[in-house]
Amino acid sequence: MRRCPDDVPWHRVVNAQGGISRRRRESSMLTQRIRLEQEGVRLRRGRVPLARYRWEPSRADLRGRVAESRRRTGGPACGWR
Repeated sequence: MRRCPDDVPWHRVVNAQGGISRRRRESSMLTQRIRLEQEGVRLRRGRVPLARYRWEPSRADLRGRVAESRRRTGGPACGWR
């Protein structure tokens, strides 16, 4: 998630297995599924096929994130000094 752009809508974030993570209110899980399906994402057995829909940051995205982190912290992107 640390490399995920800030402007990604909440419903596009799924767990490492491509599933919608459990929540207290089932209606939130249903809302997430509906929104994904409205965007054309087809779930298989309740999971997003990550091989097809996984987001991979471009090298430019990664360079921009590293530079931004260094500006904010004054150190390396990982926060270590």
